[in-house]
Amino acid sequence: MMDEKTLKNISKWESENKLLSGLKVNLTKYQRLKDKKNTDNKEKMNALGEKISNTLDDNKWMKLDWKEVKRSKGALEEGIEKVDKKITDRKRKLKQHGVGDKEATGLVSDRTTPDRPTRDWSKEQGECEVDKIYYNWAYGEMKVVKMEDDYIYMMMLDKKGCRHEWEGRNNVIIEMEDGSLEEVKEYAIDSIGRSLFPDKKDVKILDKKRSHKFFA
Repeated sequence: MMDEKTLKNISKWESENKLLSGLKVNLTKYQRLKDKKNTDNKEKMNALGEKISNTLDDNKWMKLDWKEVKRSKGALEEGIEKVDKKITDRKRKLKQHGVGDKEATGLVSDRTTPDRPTRDWSKEQGECEVDKIYYNWAYGEMKVVKMEDDYIYMMMLDKKGCRHEWEGRNNVIIEMEDGSLEEVKEYAIDSIGRSLFPDKKDVKILDKKRSHKFFA
């Protein structure tokens, strides 16, 4: 049985890892907007930059200065690399105490989430936006209808095609732009590459009998 100090450390590392994972996604998204060199992206970059700055100000232990990180392409890449190393460090510590990668994210998943081979999906996570289409082995084709902080809200485009019970613990009711209420699925942004995939060829079918008819 773990002692109280170890349990506190695990909770601390999990919390830090969640914050770092969200920061990496936002930094990657900022990097993508900057690389496009589109004047229309300036407002989005300012809003995202403010969010990143607030995260770093509220978490001095990250030891990153947003003014320094955003000053050049190289500095931004170096900042993302430093965040990556911190994530690896927390995951290593958690793994030493029996906490796996999926649990170490500290973010929402559901029971249909498959284990995936190690791969960096931060680019794809940074490219997530409203109306983007993703695929899930059990729920088929899904569309992003809302984004909030590090969470995305997905509408299933073919509920009738489901051969798996789709009412799960990550179902939530949200208000749509037209004022209507819709039941959707809530995912953490890092579910992209785990249970949500922008390319259907990357989807791993866990159970052919229960997979969505889209993959039949």
